[in-house]
This record gives sequence, structure tokens and C-alpha cells, in this order.
Amino acid sequence: MVYARLWQNGKTVMKQFGGVGSPVNSQWKNLADGMVLVVDYWQSQNLNWLDGVGCGYGKEYCAVSYTGEMTR
Repeated sequence: MVYARLWQNGKTVMKQFGGVGSPVNSQWKNLADGMVLVVDYWQSQNLNWLDGVGCGYGKEYCAVSYTGEMTR
């Protein structure tokens, strides 16, 4: 079981990862071998290039010529 505590401006959220049927279960060996699990939480309407399907598919302005093939 992995527990994550996220906090900001005096507010805290606790999340639990793992347990029966969890997708995290397939990663325990990788974690034991040294892979680092990073848990982060953020929200913005201007970051579709990062958490969406690619540059140019959201409301944000994105200069595709600067982003290369990986973001298309």
C-alpha cells in the first residue's frame, strides 16, 4: 500500500494507492528495483499539451512548430 499526503495553504488530502485490483500492484517490482513514484496534483485549463492528447487539441495557445513531433 502507498499513501500520499498532499498539502497546500493549510489544507491536506490523503490518498491511498494499492489494494485489491489496483493498477499500482503491477508496479511493486519496479518500485523495489528503484523506480521512483511521484504523486503530484495540479490543475490548469492551459496545460492540455502536458496532460491531454497533445499540443493544439485544447483551448490553450500552442506553437506546434516549437514542440516537435512528440506532442502531435
